[in-house]
Amino acid sequence: MITVINCFLAVNKQGYEEGEALSADIGSEAINRDYDDDGYTNVNSENPCNVNGRITSIEIWAATDLTGCKVASFKIIKDGTFGKKYLTTRDFVSIGNVTAGSKQTFPVDLLVRKGDLIGIYSETGSIEYGDNEEDVGHVYYLSGDYISCENILFSRDTNASASVYGTGISVTPKTYTSIDDCSLHVNANDENFFGRIIDCSLTVQRVLVGACLATAQSIRLKITIDGEDVSNALVGQVMIQHNENLISLFSFNLNDFQYSPLLVGDYEDKEVVITSYVNGQEVKLFTGLIDGTRSDAGGKYNLYIYGSGYGKKLLKRMTLISVQEAATAKTRGAIIRYLANQAGITDIEVPTGSTTVIDHSFQDQFVFDMIKKECMIEGWVMREDENGKIIIYEKVIKTNETLYPTPDWEYGENKFILLGLDTTREGIINQLTILGAIFEEEVITINEIDVPPYEPVYDEQTTTINKSFSSGEVVTNWSYEDDNFKVKTSYLGWTKQPGFPFNPYQDYSFSITKLNSDLTVADVEWIVTSNVHIYKENNSGCRLHRETFMVGDMAFQEGAFTITIKIKTKEQTDGGKEQYEEEHPTEEVVSTINRIQIKAIVNDPVSIAKYGIRKPEGEGTEEYPLAETEAQCIDIGQKRIRDSHRYIKQPDYSVNFNPKITVSEVVKLADNRIGYNGRWYIEENILLFDIDPETGAIKPRSRIGCVFYA
Repeated sequence: MITVINCFLAVNKQGYEEGEALSADIGSEAINRDYDDDGYTNVNSENPCNVNGRITSIEIWAATDLTGCKVASFKIIKDGTFGKKYLTTRDFVSIGNVTAGSKQTFPVDLLVRKGDLIGIYSETGSIEYGDNEEDVGHVYYLSGDYISCENILFSRDTNASASVYGTGISVTPKTYTSIDDCSLHVNANDENFFGRIIDCSLTVQRVLVGACLATAQSIRLKITIDGEDVSNALVGQVMIQHNENLISLFSFNLNDFQYSPLLVGDYEDKEVVITSYVNGQEVKLFTGLIDGTRSDAGGKYNLYIYGSGYGKKLLKRMTLISVQEAATAKTRGAIIRYLANQAGITDIEVPTGSTTVIDHSFQDQFVFDMIKKECMIEGWVMREDENGKIIIYEKVIKTNETLYPTPDWEYGENKFILLGLDTTREGIINQLTILGAIFEEEVITINEIDVPPYEPVYDEQTTTINKSFSSGEVVTNWSYEDDNFKVKTSYLGWTKQPGFPFNPYQDYSFSITKLNSDLTVADVEWIVTSNVHIYKENNSGCRLHRETFMVGDMAFQEGAFTITIKIKTKEQTDGGKEQYEEEHPTEEVVSTINRIQIKAIVNDPVSIAKYGIRKPEGEGTEEYPLAETEAQCIDIGQKRIRDSHRYIKQPDYSVNFNPKITVSEVVKLADNRIGYNGRWYIEENILLFDIDPETGAIKPRSRIGCVFYA
């Protein structure tokens, strides 16, 4: 016997109840470390969580300011090779922005179990990171955002730590067992329940998917305008439309005069939230802004309200210059995020993308078109989710059953309300030239020029410096300085001669420093009178012995002398050869700018054989000035050819209301009555709710627009 227990029983997160307030901690101390690290999901092995519990406070030390920061608890699934680990996220929280330079603390509610590890990721910025023997733990890492992951293999950096740390309280598991697989939901008893309690989030998801695919559904609809519930006044039809690479739309009707714009005022840009309840499960469907209203009172009052998703803010015409310089990084993702921010969109999810080289400037264009041009280079598409968030992601076409064994959705016979098929060969492209960015290349040519020799002319002069020292006068008290030279004296000591009862000489040095850089010293002549002997001389100085004499009973005095310094200099007066060569260079430099445009010619031989050559308008040429390499041009051309064939077959079908279907998913259709048996790519998802005018009962359905990819 299988007993399904409603997920919304009094069960806390993951089947826990709060226990005694014991201390829980996890991770490495948030301190300033030797290095920093960015662009990675880093998981600390140091200090695994010591208890089952909830982390209530997170400490982070960022090396540079973080944006889009997230922190998660991870459980170890199994060991990999070379110290690697397979990890699965248990729970995560969004921190947002973190200021660098000091420890920052954030209140959180993060579920942990004993032995869990803590990890961190940020969209931009870097975390303080240690990578030496003093760091006792390891860091398991992966490039990119893996905060939410399941059984993913992480690499290991030994003797490393990231500065993220958490504290909290312990909680005690209930007496029942929390399991992860509905197939095990049988024959287990404890003191309180028959059967096991299964994981809450998984239960909700499986119940909801079952309700979406069911032919019998109980539907309730709730619509609020700036928080006010207007559901009781709904009449006619409610429509929600999502398309790949288009802004989402909605509309509905109210029949209560109290909502008249004459009474309420302007509705434009008021927020609308549409929520459904499918067999008791709450599913938010749409969050957007009102564009306008139209009302009439022909018999009964009716107010028609229509609007768009938050993406409509991107329909702002702007001129933005050198976006790559203003963005937080020169990656495609950072550029797109900056563009969205200029239009007032901050809630956006976008991959990192490639690093750009060229200038990204846009003149008088919609921001929406700017972003689409950037996305085209990477092969990305965009959509809006139920919360009004812009999501940009790589377009993956899962129609190949070998690569993708399981489709996202499957509908067989008797599951369709309406099923149709359009076919056309219009718009097919199988040969085109993609023109990318234009690069400027400077070519330098050097031509030699014959220049006759030219000798410099010098003005030769002699500077004479005289100094007479009287008997006993102290030499070191004297120095000399003018605009060109400086003379300095110093005492070297005394020289004792064998056979003399006293020191016959005192030794001194005279040194010359040139102050005028324009002068060249050719020669220096040192001339001295009696009582002095020069024993060493050159152009920068001389050394001499000064004789001493006995002048009394064992009293000695240094003799008088005169020193003459003749400094012969020459100064270049007419520039000489250096100046002449500056005015008459021996080489002529010629600069030529060549402009080279990146391009690629792309074709599909199979399509050409079947349909003949099909080129786009404009002589088969399309321009994508943001494409920087030939490889990007080839990739764009191949995707253009691929996408142009998708309209060969276009299923259009309606099924029971399914709010979980999203654009860019793949559905398998099987209805042999008209030959359907294959996979189709979803480009459009329209949710329709028809409200019975008498009973108010809601008749919902999902209308799905698909295209064909071979």
